[in-house]
Amino acid sequence: MTMVLTVKNKIGFIDGSMKKPDEKKPDEHQQWNWCNSLVKTWLLGSMSTDIATSIINCKDARQIWLDLQERFSHVNVIQLFNIENEIHNCVQGNMFVGSYFIKLKGLWDECDALYTFPTCTCGSIKEVAAYLNTQKTMKFLMGLNDSYVGVRSNTLLQDPLPTVNKAYSLVLCHEKQSKVTAGKKPCSTRGYCLCRKEFKP
Repeated sequence: MTMVLTVKNKIGFIDGSMKKPDEKKPDEHQQWNWCNSLVKTWLLGSMSTDIATSIINCKDARQIWLDLQERFSHVNVIQLFNIENEIHNCVQGNMFVGSYFIKLKGLWDECDALYTFPTCTCGSIKEVAAYLNTQKTMKFLMGLNDSYVGVRSNTLLQDPLPTVNKAYSLVLCHEKQSKVTAGKKPCSTRGYCLCRKEFKP
């Protein structure tokens, strides 16, 4: 829902940044009320009838959003715990590298959707993002099978450490190269001798 509201430039009605205008400005006040009612309608339409009935009388979209946050924040914590546990236990096993990466990325996306960072203007958010990206790269490499120990070691030696997408690309290239190498069968000595006898002048 936050993505939809952001695209429609209405996120301010739930995060509190779009303040209600003074009634002395009737045009702005009317426009705000119309947009607020629109956002309320979107929110109510995205939830079950039982939940919508319990909050339909909230005065504005911001109040609806805060009410829902208070009710379901604990549920999000439980979901977050379960997802983090899945991420921790996720390893390649019998999967191809591509399937393993897709599964891991799906879990990361679910986790990111449940947890958002507060607005930061000091620039520290870049350092936090870099740290989280490093953790993702580490987790991806740790979950690989032992047959990738070589490419894993080479990737860890790079400075700076590649992003998880770049690390995946390197491992994928290694996997494809291994398949090509395994598909090349050396000519047997017996076959070579037969060829020599057959074409002997």
